[in-house]
Amino acid sequence: MDRTSNGRQMSTQWIAENVYPHYDDWRGINIVATILAESAGYEWIRPMVIKDDPSAVAHLSTDRGICQFNSHWWSHVPDHVAFDPEAAINQMCLSVGTDGWAINLDWWNAYKSGAYEAYVGMARVAMNAVRDHHGQPVI
Repeated sequence: MDRTSNGRQMSTQWIAENVYPHYDDWRGINIVATILAESAGYEWIRPMVIKDDPSAVAHLSTDRGICQFNSHWWSHVPDHVAFDPEAAINQMCLSVGTDGWAINLDWWNAYKSGAYEAYVGMARVAMNAVRDHHGQPVI
């Protein structure tokens, strides 16, 4: 498989449909928005992370796939999962965990920095379309 390109760009609707079985509320909206901010929905996007400090633990690491699993911090996520959009979204949803209503997206820079907020509106529209399709009220 040639991964020299960014691969297909998955639609916001498709991303929401894959997040929906795990989280069908505001948590799902934030996950969809984070994915969009991290990768714009591209399945194979693979930017190199280069830090100025060569002694840094993750000096040369790679963010992999639609969910941008870093090859250092997320080394337990194999490439065949990171580069499979459906499997990657499933892994991300399982990884954020739940503590009641809380989810932890702090591993993703787009969430930590607030960059995901620019995509919340688009993510909400997509999640509401999925909820409507499943007979649930919009949020």
